[in-house]
Amino acid sequence: MMVRAGLTTDRVVRAAAELADETGFDRLTPSELARRLGVQVASLYSHVKNAHDLRVKVALLALG
Repeated sequence: MMVRAGLTTDRVVRAAAELADETGFDRLTPSELARRLGVQVASLYSHVKNAHDLRVKVALLALG
């Protein structure tokens, strides 16, 4: 699987955190995040396992 240039796990998680701040943590979805980043949802799965993993990474960022 090819990883899009410039898309990193850190960038994905930080963008997800920003989106969660704007829309609410419970409304954070991979499809909304992919739209924000201008990528296909499948591209996110090079960086997170699934929606649950994405939310866990965002929560850990918030706690850090």
